[in-house]
Amino acid sequence: MGRFRAIIREKLPFTTEIYEFAIAKKGMFPFKKRFTALSQSSNAIRLDLGGADPGTGEWTSVDMTLQCDINWDLRLPIPLPSGSVSKIYSSHLLEHLTYDQGQGLLRTRFLGRGGQRK
Repeated sequence: MGRFRAIIREKLPFTTEIYEFAIAKKGMFPFKKRFTALSQSSNAIRLDLGGADPGTGEWTSVDMTLQCDINWDLRLPIPLPSGSVSKIYSSHLLEHLTYDQGQGLLRTRFLGRGGQRK
């Protein structure tokens, strides 16, 4: 981290958080098209939320790393239609979110009727 950035982080931590969040959000725009393609596919959608590695088989990993299938900040709403996902898996994700962010993620409506969360 550069010296200037370190000073800003020290003096104005909240401002830096907003800046980094905006930069991350801007970088995710190309990946929004992958969600669109996924929702238009005839295959069942199975999401691995917070899975930093590429999805295996029929699973699509969604995380803020470039190694995963879809680079997305899970603090933001996932742009999938309501009821479009058949299964959601997540391990060791919620502890990285604030309470409100975790509640927002758990309240998502894209899991279909009879869908499974693990």
